[in-house]
Amino acid sequence: MKKIFSFLLVLMLLLSINVLGAGFEVVGGINLNVADFIFKAERDNYMFEGDTIIGEEISKDISGKGFYGGLRYFFRNGLGLGVGYDTVNYTVFGMEDNLTHILPDDSRIEEKLKDSVGLKVSAPYLELVYNLKDIVTLRGAVSYNNLSATSYDYYYYRAGDDITEEDIQIEQIRARGLGYQIGADLNYPVTENFALIGRAAYILGNSKITHVYDDDEDVLVEIPDDVIVPELNYRGFSFGFGISFAF
Repeated sequence: MKKIFSFLLVLMLLLSINVLGAGFEVVGGINLNVADFIFKAERDNYMFEGDTIIGEEISKDISGKGFYGGLRYFFRNGLGLGVGYDTVNYTVFGMEDNLTHILPDDSRIEEKLKDSVGLKVSAPYLELVYNLKDIVTLRGAVSYNNLSATSYDYYYYRAGDDITEEDIQIEQIRARGLGYQIGADLNYPVTENFALIGRAAYILGNSKITHVYDDDEDVLVEIPDDVIVPELNYRGFSFGFGISFAF
């Protein structure tokens, strides 16, 4: 992946030297992703003694929101290269419950329960873009994805002056891999240099799980090299709204 980044950066430098450039563009905004995440394990007992992962695919459609930001360099022919950063927080599972118990003496017991699992995908990316008549920008991007799945458990209990509160957050999984996007930006010029952006893209990613949480040790541990590493892949769509500034 580092070789790809280095090659494209050198290519950008060479093109900027040999081709009269049209200038730079800064872009940024928010995005909403809808994707099908697939957990895939090749065999049982992939890591710890007594742990069993069924050798089948587990698929779940989830949505998430986040932000993106980047810098593009365009040439006179409308072709351009860009670098940026994209991050999205997905909600895999979420549950919340508020309970009130009234005792015979009219005193109350209050309970609050929250249980959720979140998945964060953060990725620096490189993109190839083509500006079509200043209205539509076609884009294709490759990213280096860092995925982190975290569980959140919150418990609140109150009976009179007796209060118990627990807030537990545990990172369960880490994964790394490549991601890809192909799509387009729709540009609405406000001034000569400033524009509003609506964007849509097809997204996909293939990642290998590198770390998992060990209940016995209460730590995140690296998966050994001598096992078949489970995969965490996704396919879906990304929609966004943002702004651009050319200079």
